[in-house]
Formats: sequence, structure tokens, C-alpha cells
Amino acid sequence: MPISTNWYDDDHKVISQVFTGTWTWEDLGRESAVMWQMADSVDYDVILFSDMTETSFMPRGNVLSQGRSIMQKLPDNVNLVIIVIQSRMIEVFTNMALDMVKGLRNRIKFVKTIDEGKKALEAALAANATRNGH
Repeated sequence: MPISTNWYDDDHKVISQVFTGTWTWEDLGRESAVMWQMADSVDYDVILFSDMTETSFMPRGNVLSQGRSIMQKLPDNVNLVIIVIQSRMIEVFTNMALDMVKGLRNRIKFVKTIDEGKKALEAALAANATRNGH
């Protein structure tokens, strides 16, 4: 599978989505549905950690329409999406799609490396714990 979606941690506070090689909008739609089910299975805020270091591919089709459609469905309890990405093209198109979805920009963070992503993830988990009183 070019995209896999799993719990990143045993506490089910982070959902991991890993992209490899060539993927389609159908792949992303299917895996997004898995992520939505996972987020819906808990009653607290979770983080989506999206690792795109092994892809620089952008599927054919209307990128803005597809991206906006998926982002609009982001569950409310996914309070942060950390995207690890080296492809400037994917980042530009993602940012354009974000501009089309009101209120989503502050829920997305782009980083260039897995290490940066893990640091951002640790900070976000600490913020969620504080906000949730844990």
C-alpha cells in the first residue's frame, strides 16, 4: 500500500500516516477514511503525523479540489496535523488547498525532517496533555 494509516503510539494519541512512492487520490481517500474512524474512536484530541519523506509524487487530477475535499472532513478532534515533507511542490499545493478551508491553517504544521517532526509532536502532545488536564 502506498499509504498506510496506524496508531503511532500505544496510548492512541497520535495517528501515523506514511506515504511511499506513487499514490492516488483514491488511496488517500481510503486511508483518510481509516484515519477518521480512528479519530472518532476516541473522545480526546489526537495528532495526525503524516510522513511524506518517501514520496515526491502528486497524483493527477484537480489537486486543489481533492485536497480541499479531504481537509474539510478533518475530524474536529484532530487538533494538529504535522506533515514531514521535502517536496516543495506538494507543500505549495497543500498550502493553496489550506487557504480554501477556513480555520484549518492553524491546525497544519510543515517540517522538513522526521527529527523536526518528532520534536513538534512532543510539544503538541505536551500541549494536549495540559489542555486536557493530564
